[in-house]
Amino acid sequence: MLYLKNLNFASKVPIEIGFVGIYRWFWYLFKLAVYLFIYKPMKPRCHPEFSPAKDVTIVVPTIDHGKEFEEALMTWLACDPLEVIVVTVESARAPLELIARRCDPESQVVRVITVSKANKRLQMIAGINETKTDILVFCDDDVIWPSTLLTWILAAFENPKIGGVGTSQTAIPLGKRFTIWEILAAYRISIRNVEICATTAVDGGVCCLSGRTAAYRTDILRDPDFQYNFANEFWVKKYHQHSGDDKFLTRWLHSHHWDTWIQACPQADIKSTFKDNYKFLLQLLRWTRNSWRSDLKSIFFERQIWRRTPFTAYTMADKFFNPITLLVGPITVFYYAFHQSELGPSYSTGEVIGTYVAWLLLSRAIKYLPHFIHRPQDVLAVPIWLIFSWYFAIMKIYCLLTLHVTDWGTRKGADDKETPPKTSNADSGVSLTAETTQNELLQISSGSSSLSGKSNLTSVKGSHINLLQALVVCSLLCCCAIPVSAATALLKSSFYTSNSLVDGNYAEMVNNRNYFAANPYNRQVGLELAKLRKASDVALATSNETIYSVTLKTQLPASNNSKDYYSLARYFFPNTSEPVPNDLPYVDLDPEVNPAIYAIPDHSL
Repeated sequence: MLYLKNLNFASKVPIEIGFVGIYRWFWYLFKLAVYLFIYKPMKPRCHPEFSPAKDVTIVVPTIDHGKEFEEALMTWLACDPLEVIVVTVESARAPLELIARRCDPESQVVRVITVSKANKRLQMIAGINETKTDILVFCDDDVIWPSTLLTWILAAFENPKIGGVGTSQTAIPLGKRFTIWEILAAYRISIRNVEICATTAVDGGVCCLSGRTAAYRTDILRDPDFQYNFANEFWVKKYHQHSGDDKFLTRWLHSHHWDTWIQACPQADIKSTFKDNYKFLLQLLRWTRNSWRSDLKSIFFERQIWRRTPFTAYTMADKFFNPITLLVGPITVFYYAFHQSELGPSYSTGEVIGTYVAWLLLSRAIKYLPHFIHRPQDVLAVPIWLIFSWYFAIMKIYCLLTLHVTDWGTRKGADDKETPPKTSNADSGVSLTAETTQNELLQISSGSSSLSGKSNLTSVKGSHINLLQALVVCSLLCCCAIPVSAATALLKSSFYTSNSLVDGNYAEMVNNRNYFAANPYNRQVGLELAKLRKASDVALATSNETIYSVTLKTQLPASNNSKDYYSLARYFFPNTSEPVPNDLPYVDLDPEVNPAIYAIPDHSL
């Protein structure tokens, strides 16, 4: 508007500011067009491979037992799953079982299990290990499902390359009407629905399969390597991550070559509540920190996302610039509003600012049309959304500077800050930590005579990156457009510690309580392999297929889990091309039935 009245005013405004606006609108309109005209959900087949009653288990980690849970449980049961496993703590077991019996009087579907302390990731692992079906669905304890949800989610799994499926979402109020906090949350959800459908349609990727409801192939989650990494994710190897489980799961699928899909349609649209007071801002802090941490890992260090789903990767990277693009507009306008002597004919400050605000209100009303179609009354909250968006831009920068904060933030008792307890060997009675086991293996492998602890399988090249380094990286990317490949080469050695078997971090896993509680025999196999490698004087980087083959087929007791055998042996013989044998005989792992398996005590090493 001011441009039409005074060309001199417009000519003084940096042209780059205009390009920022053009870019942001082009980017949004492209995603909106894909959402409206290209994206299509997968429809169920007449004769599907999977059915809810035979192939689906719902796992719900929770520490709450309010009326919202009971209402949600009734909608889950209406989808006809084989089983619903509620994972909680002992103090909440009784009220949750009471709710379960009211909703499932015959106790045929709902089962309540407990863990020792409230920790969502460990609760999820407990649920995974209790699941007997091919498909597992995680959901929050207050999510309302349509009765057709599972049928439509399973339709995506007809594609064998798809490992995880998410859904669209709609916000509902906790009370009879929406508070302003819930309206702000609904705005965010509507934009998210557009984004995830666009990335799904373009390259099959998604920034995050929301933990409110997401389905996975159970075999992916049963992988011991996954469970260890999931329960032991740290930021810069120091800060234990309690939240962000959905970002981890999505990142794991991408990095392990699984596709994802979003079912966005009324038949699969879930209803979810949000905090109806200032605690919504605490939720937002947690979500934003999780996004920073996970997206940095995906884009710069794991990097498979660039090759498999480049559009999704670019969408993630684009969010790094949001704080700048959200703030550059108002800062520029306010600067020129109060420095008009440099711009020729003067305008009142109110005229300048008023014109800008009018444009913002109009543009945001257009941008959120998909939301206003369902809730037109929310257009009255657009001015508050403008203020909130500026606050959010500042908050994103604050979150970047406080990535070390990993607390849940909104639920008492959900943050386990204690040091992980020692695990004990049931056969020898010797108490061992993961560090002790790691040093044992290193001592055997290298021929060392003492457990000095000087070696470390999880060491990385260089020092840890700190928060200041992360800030510098983002600043350089925003200001200088450093190529992604150069930034990766600069930071990979100092930031990310891979926990995969290929990178040799299996020694810690050998004593992981979640893994060996179910099968302690695998730890014995690992120690036997280490002794064999020492006896045969095989170096870590040397292939010895004869030793490897003999180890698997004759010298060690048989196992009924060839995959675990294979993983353990691969650690000690990393370069062998010998395939995993298919003829390993079955052996009963019960110590009372087959005590010879556990005969070698730890101190004999």
